[in-house]
Amino acid sequence: MKIDDVEDRARALFTPHLASMTVREAIALMVRFYEQERVDGVDIADDGDMLLAQWGPYGEDEGGPIFDIVRQLIAADVQDAEPTQLHLRCTLDAALDDVEADDLWCDSPADVPSFLGDLLGQDIIARATGRCEWTIMFEEM
Repeated sequence: MKIDDVEDRARALFTPHLASMTVREAIALMVRFYEQERVDGVDIADDGDMLLAQWGPYGEDEGGPIFDIVRQLIAADVQDAEPTQLHLRCTLDAALDDVEADDLWCDSPADVPSFLGDLLGQDIIARATGRCEWTIMFEEM
């Protein structure tokens, strides 16, 4: 798949689940997409295809704290290429307003087990147990 195809492929896979997923379910969905769907024209060894999980009060304009799991891609064949990001994001319950902003990166598919171990051990994961509505965003940075 090419970088230009990532958004359509993700929408096809994710859309049936957007209305109501837990944070854990969204993580599993994005990780499965990351592990199973390779992107042509990126260099994994040079941070060309990574995962990012970020959470906290980033979403003040969205009505509360957010949880965002992101696949970041950088074209290897374009000089000074800017990252392209696929976001799977939800606004969390207002009861989680006290959660500190934080993030974790996964540098390659080989690092998924340690990434998941670190991520699933975070306080936000234990506390964000409810279902929420998710959105998909695709942006060039």
